Amino acid sequence: MTVEIQIGKSYYKIACETEQKEKLLELANRLNQRLDELSFSLKFSDEKMLLVMSALAMEEELISATEEKFSSREVCDSMSDNIENIASYIENLTKKIQKL
Repeated sequence: MTVEIQIGKSYYKIACETEQKEKLLELANRLNQRLDELSFSLKFSDEKMLLVMSALAMEEELISATEEKFSSREVCDSMSDNIENIASYIENLTKKIQKL
């Protein structure tokens, strides 16, 4: 299936699966909102430059989100290690008590 989307003042025909049509339209809408916000805040209207700036901003957001996710994974791994150490300590302590 081919869907026509509008980005800024330009129209693009994009091939996609039928079930992806609504998602593609939503993404185009969100990108247009981002371009409008950039255009308004920068008082700039060159469409190509706005697209480049928007892509760079999205790349920065993606990197930040990836770093946050990685940090969260490190915290979970560390907590898991600590829980295992505590469980091992309690197990050893239980064995010592049983010997008494």
